[in-house]
Amino acid sequence: GWTTVRLSANAGLEFHGAGGAQPDWGKIRGVTFALHDGGGKTVIFLDNIRFEDLRGVGSARNLMYNSSFEITTNPDTPDGWGRDFSEPPFGPDAWAIDAGQAFDGKKSLRIGAPGKFARYWIGHIKAAAGKEYTFSVYMKAAEGTKVLAQVNGLAKVKQTLDVGKEWGRYTMTGKASGGNVFPQITLVSGGPVWIDAAQLEPGAEAT
Repeated sequence: GWTTVRLSANAGLEFHGAGGAQPDWGKIRGVTFALHDGGGKTVIFLDNIRFEDLRGVGSARNLMYNSSFEITTNPDTPDGWGRDFSEPPFGPDAWAIDAGQAFDGKKSLRIGAPGKFARYWIGHIKAAAGKEYTFSVYMKAAEGTKVLAQVNGLAKVKQTLDVGKEWGRYTMTGKASGGNVFPQITLVSGGPVWIDAAQLEPGAEAT
């Protein structure tokens, strides 16, 4: 299915100036798309490409697509997210969309087996080197549940969390290395754990 992708300046959208020109986002003359890390022949269709001027709108922008797990082109997997297919157990008890629990919208992601994880698309977000970004996510769980939350591509953003029985917001901040950024949440022990309303944004605080 069609996937809406938002790329912002220095977070997925890179400026390439001719002759060493300094970045001036007000003078864009063209846009180029390229495929990376292809393991064979791939066809991608692009449509409805546009630039948006966000001045006056505010700087808070969630860089993550389908961050509340509402879009499920494949019924058992939210668009934009991956999981572990290499090791059992499998099935809805281990990893599934839950339409009966939600903090935001009508669905959440449920992880029921320790060692299973939810990982955002690798390579979808590229952050500016040295700039601070904040990841936040709402979670709740059965009593005695531990979760490992990490953001690959941000320095020192990795925490083992005790998740409570009510929805709570968990946040972490770090500086980007300049490469790809992708959050990952792994159930360490206990469970199940429900995940919803994930957010990755520029800045040192969650908005």
